Amino acid sequence: MANISERKNGKGDLSYLIRVFVSENKSGQQKVKSMTWRPQPGMTSRQIQKALNEEAVRFEYAIKNGTVCFDGNTTFEAYTTEYMKHAQLAQKTRDRYEDFLRRVNPTIGHIKLSKLQAHHLEDFYSNLAEDGISLRGSYAVSTKLKGAMEYMGARMLLNWLKWQV
Repeated sequence: MANISERKNGKGDLSYLIRVFVSENKSGQQKVKSMTWRPQPGMTSRQIQKALNEEAVRFEYAIKNGTVCFDGNTTFEAYTTEYMKHAQLAQKTRDRYEDFLRRVNPTIGHIKLSKLQAHHLEDFYSNLAEDGISLRGSYAVSTKLKGAMEYMGARMLLNWLKWQV
């Protein structure tokens, strides 16, 4: 259940703090998400109560279903790190995403999600086109590969490779 507190600023403007319990860590500290809701001017007290309760239910539902887990101070890197922890991805997809993030996070990882804009991405894309920035490279097969694979008992793989050439 959401906890709602009424607040007034120095000018006397009314707002409400809606807090929802998320979890508790091992040491007993509670993790709580909160939001501020401000009534529209001209609302009656009955309209305020109704709208406030609806907003509190909506916010609590969003928290419980995981659609609201980051606030305005969350950086792109923090978001992607959390996403990668909880995303159900095939291993090959996970490896590819992690490869992308090794290039993306140093460039735009420090930017808050609320401040991330298209020009940040455009700068990143143009930066990748510069020499020495992209981590892509050309690779050549070593002449020692066949011996190493046979040593490791990878004859099936060698046969498969023959058919692929």
